Amino acid sequence: WSSIKIIIIALIKIFIIGFWFFFQNSVLGQINFNSNLNVNYGDGSIYNYNALGPSVEEYYNYSQILFDLNIYDGPWSLHSQIEFSDPPEIGIRFKGLRRFTFTYEKDKYNILIGDIYKSWGKGLVLSQYDDISIGYDNGIRGAAISYSYFGTNVEFLTGNKKIRSFTNFNSISRIPDKNTTNNLIAMRVDRRLGDIEIGVSTLTNKEKFSINTFGSDSSIASHNLNSINGSYFGENFDFSIEYANKYTAIR
Repeated sequence: WSSIKIIIIALIKIFIIGFWFFFQNSVLGQINFNSNLNVNYGDGSIYNYNALGPSVEEYYNYSQILFDLNIYDGPWSLHSQIEFSDPPEIGIRFKGLRRFTFTYEKDKYNILIGDIYKSWGKGLVLSQYDDISIGYDNGIRGAAISYSYFGTNVEFLTGNKKIRSFTNFNSISRIPDKNTTNNLIAMRVDRRLGDIEIGVSTLTNKEKFSINTFGSDSSIASHNLNSINGSYFGENFDFSIEYANKYTAIR
């Protein structure tokens, strides 16, 4: 009953938000929006590994509501996702605004503020994605600014993120048991010359992680990555290549 009650309350809140934006759109006549609602509810079981005996089957219930809302008005746009998980099938319990991104795009400029997901070159330096079905999200919350001028594109990216991961290899874990705090700053420049595109990128990520499970001691790893990549876009085939190097210092 508690899970059903949470779902009902979340649905009421979501419909209130949706009605408010619908009213705004009807009155102003300039704002466009679309939304999507996804409700997951059920139960399951997993087998936990037991070194001293047979594996033990554990049962669980899950309930997850995801409401996506996208608003557009001229050069401005807002992409957001509200989540009510108590708990999800995979991941941590969460209730509130999970993702949001403000975008302003006009002429030669593109500005993003909020949750950023980028992929540069072949992804050796920067490759970010969000897959809620497996509880993985390595995007950052910060800002990205890009400027394009006569075939040259310059992009600057900075932000931070707490990344959660699974380390329990003896059993199928539903809840991430490890997290690291990451602060990232990066820059990329690429140039288009006819059918050829050449780009260089550099990234520094300072990652704070726990040294052991039982204490509060932590350490910081500074990851420095640099790369150069090129692409050829022909009539019959495309070709791309990237070289990257990485240096890590731990203190």
